Amino acid sequence: MSAVLPDKGPRQVAENALGPLTLAPLARLWLWTPGRPHSPAEVQQLHDAVANRFTGEWERAVEYINKRHDRLLNQARGLLTFDGLVLTALVAVRRESHLIPGRLVLTGFVCAVVAASVLLLSQLSVHFGEPGKYADARKEFPSALIQACLHGKRLLAAGILSFVALLCLLVSLGIVALKAQLELHSRQAEFGRARVVDARAVIPRVSPLHQRVMSEELK
Repeated sequence: MSAVLPDKGPRQVAENALGPLTLAPLARLWLWTPGRPHSPAEVQQLHDAVANRFTGEWERAVEYINKRHDRLLNQARGLLTFDGLVLTALVAVRRESHLIPGRLVLTGFVCAVVAASVLLLSQLSVHFGEPGKYADARKEFPSALIQACLHGKRLLAAGILSFVALLCLLVSLGIVALKAQLELHSRQAEFGRARVVDARAVIPRVSPLHQRVMSEELK
């Protein structure tokens, strides 16, 4: 009788097919940003989970990761446009009123510029690595997964900075709106005082001599 070999689950097959991931020091630094994965171990878990989902179908696994990566790229393009609008609005608001604190506008500028710089560097940086890993989809899969994770981390960091820039813009707009409201109230008060003065000027003034003449006539 032939011995029956134990059935290896898909996780064991994936672990045997792919070795542990290696992350560069800069990639490990990006993992500290908010959002999962937070550590190389979690990246390895994500790697194994996707590999188990497409066991043996590496072309489909790479296509799945690339689609997720494309979504992140589209979101990054939209965030770049948003940062440009925030910068333009901050310039316009600063010109409208000098009562806005300079540090507030500077903080919004710095956050928006840094967020846009992170997105631009992520969009323009191209590193294909060793050409040999593109020989088949199985070798390409780990690199594609790491690139998608790091791009998502950069996008999240840029999103947080863009949100801070938006808060600075909203506070600046609030200051401008408050100033306009105060100016409106002051103008209304000045207009009311001017009308009272004009009304007093219209009332005829009776001289003392005229008052004596009127009193004698009444007698």
